[in-house]
Amino acid sequence: MKNLIICGCFRSGTTILANMLAEHPEIIMTSEMFYYSKEPIAKANIAKKIERLYKVYPDFRPPIPGSLLKDNYKKFLDYFIDRPINLSEYKQKLIELSERHNAKYFGDKLPEYTFELYRIAKKFKDAKFIFCIRDPRDVICSQIRYYHYYMDKFGTTKPHWWTKPTIEASIKMERNWLAHMKEWEKAKKDLNLNGYELRYFRLVENKEDEVKQLANFLEVDENKLLEIFSKRFNPYHYKEWEEKFPDITDKLPPEWIKMARKYLGEDKI
Repeated sequence: MKNLIICGCFRSGTTILANMLAEHPEIIMTSEMFYYSKEPIAKANIAKKIERLYKVYPDFRPPIPGSLLKDNYKKFLDYFIDRPINLSEYKQKLIELSERHNAKYFGDKLPEYTFELYRIAKKFKDAKFIFCIRDPRDVICSQIRYYHYYMDKFGTTKPHWWTKPTIEASIKMERNWLAHMKEWEKAKKDLNLNGYELRYFRLVENKEDEVKQLANFLEVDENKLLEIFSKRFNPYHYKEWEEKFPDITDKLPPEWIKMARKYLGEDKI
């Protein structure tokens, strides 16, 4: 079983991609569970991530008849009750259970993995990487729309710490779209990564061809992957910036424009 890592600037489609791949029988995917640079993890955090895993794999929640891991998964979760959580141990046990189903990949997604590629590539030499690329104008638009408020453990609604209320703030943030793109380019060159660049606009404009290329990269059943993408992928917010922020292109720094044209094409921006 190989490791599969999905990364890319947040709001670039990493979550929907991970969720779609999770439905493929040859791929086991979790979502933001394994922070490879942080081994200890609080029990409250692991509980949240287990709940997220349930959402990705509804069949994991026992006692659903015909569930993927059936009672074994419940026993696996029970193992961590009333004892310290060790993330490496958690992952290893989940991998062992996954291997019983002959999955080709065990993967995880997290936008911030973009900045841990050197560490991950060193630790998992057989890993494959998928880097999600979306039009920076749609990324910024999504960031402004999405990151507004969160509810803390006491049920109090507060401004989200990632809230970016303006285009300028999203551009100036430390790990912005351009920072992810530059880090990916550097790691791709230095590490000779076994990676695939998934361009969001291709999924919108020519889904069949993009899914075919992705299936070839992963060496999985193309028809099954296309069936999943056709059912799950719906580009609700494609080119949303045209309506919300029609002047956003003029506000992008030249370096952003140059990078966008390189990956999206001259006709896209």
